[in-house]
Amino acid sequence: MNTQAMLIQIKTWLKTNHKSQKWLAQQIGLSPAFLSQILSGTRKLQTKNIIAISKVTAIPLDTLITSEHVDKNVFGYFDIRFDFS
Repeated sequence: MNTQAMLIQIKTWLKTNHKSQKWLAQQIGLSPAFLSQILSGTRKLQTKNIIAISKVTAIPLDTLITSEHVDKNVFGYFDIRFDFS
């Protein structure tokens, strides 16, 4: 499991869907501060929270946990790639 890739997927989903971290925190029963720490990598993302995020965002659980490669290009945008082989 690539935690960095997972966090980037979640942040990308939030941005694409015009949702805030506060909104997501409310949906999954966490404080906004705690979710912020998770998304910044300060706190570990627990399995129960991964499942809850998957349900709320409709990002398939297998997509969240099997992402393998993340590249940050020179413009600061993220290119997320998945290996389904």
